[in-house]
Amino acid sequence: MAIECRHCDGTGTCSNGENGNSCDSCAEKARESSFPFLKKKIVSTKGLPCGSCQGYGDVEGRVWHLQSVIGPALGLIIVVLVLVIVLVIAMTNPTHHAEILTLLGTLAGSVVGFYFRGRHSLPKVPQARTPKLKPPNSPTP
Repeated sequence: MAIECRHCDGTGTCSNGENGNSCDSCAEKARESSFPFLKKKIVSTKGLPCGSCQGYGDVEGRVWHLQSVIGPALGLIIVVLVLVIVLVIAMTNPTHHAEILTLLGTLAGSVVGFYFRGRHSLPKVPQARTPKLKPPNSPTP
């Protein structure tokens, strides 16, 4: 269930400025470039992508997807990095293998155990509860 962007009302195109043009904030974000000290030239500010949602129209779906992907990706990167370090140490340094393998194995095991055990979940958003109203006392016949 996607929650629509409040700035563009879920359309992905900003029209909050004068005469249906894009607002100044979205126009400034459209002018920004990935290179420092460079700005893109914009001929018209009509129909620019929303600067709040980058033109997607919703925000929450991508945020939850990113939060659910970043944990396993981080775990996988750490495990691969540990295996590469173990391989490099085994090939170059003939001393202290047991201590290094114990440290890296414990690190990799705790990362895998935390991210892939399936018990953790994303924090739930607290919901406001409304009190139940009692019906007025009605006389019985």
